[in-house]
This record gives sequence, C-alpha cells and structure tokens, in this order.
Amino acid sequence: MSAQLIRDESAQKVLAAYPQSAQKCLSDVRGLLLSAAQQHAITRIEECLKWGEPSYTTKGASPVRMA
Repeated sequence: MSAQLIRDESAQKVLAAYPQSAQKCLSDVRGLLLSAAQQHAITRIEECLKWGEPSYTTKGASPVRMA
C-alpha cells in the first residue's frame, strides 16, 4: 500500500512561489518522503505550513520541514 499525501492548499501556494529549479528539488524530496513512508508501512502523511514553510508529518513521528 502506498503512502497517502494529504495536501494543504496554503503549503501548495508557498511551494508554487519558489523558483522553478527549487520546485523540482522539493518535488523530488517529497517523492523520497513518500517512498520512505511506504517502505516503513506509513500510510498517511499530512502536508501543512509550519513557521511559514511546507512541513510533512505523520502520527507519532517528527515533522520534516522544507525551508
């Protein structure tokens, strides 16, 4: 089963404001997060804004923030 990414509209707007090259890198990092989640049987990752930057979290784990 693959990890489900619960997207957040405000985080999407922040990501869209980054330069195109940064958007590509951040998209790649997001893909790595989802891949790692799947390997560890994590089924849900929530995207949100923390301190104005996109953040990814799952129950019982530390968040990953992209700044």
